Amino acid sequence: MNRSVGRICQISRGLFTKKAVSPVSRAYSSEAKLSWLEEVEAEQEHAKRSSEFWKKVTYYVGGPALVLSSLNAYYIYKKHKEHAEHHHDPEIDVPYTFENLRFKKYPWGDGTKTLFWNDNVNQIKGTD
Repeated sequence: MNRSVGRICQISRGLFTKKAVSPVSRAYSSEAKLSWLEEVEAEQEHAKRSSEFWKKVTYYVGGPALVLSSLNAYYIYKKHKEHAEHHHDPEIDVPYTFENLRFKKYPWGDGTKTLFWNDNVNQIKGTD
């Protein structure tokens, strides 16, 4: 234990010497400076090329993929809507006991419809 305390004292004394407080000036060779600058320039060039690549991927791949997937979703929606118009029979709808339970009236409208109610899609069972 005494050795470690002594070592800590030596280290702390070394921190506050004039040598440790004075600014350190290192002299690098001109070759080291040039190689470092070349590395920095190469890194910046690589970053520029890679950012341009990902911009192109975003515009030329992502954009058309978004448009095509939107068209596909719209096509599927139209197809489903046509199918639902031909095959929907309101007489077949079964009034399940768990649908449209109202234990407390909603504070808007007549109190029977939810906040996002759509008369074209939603219906209150048993009131038709």
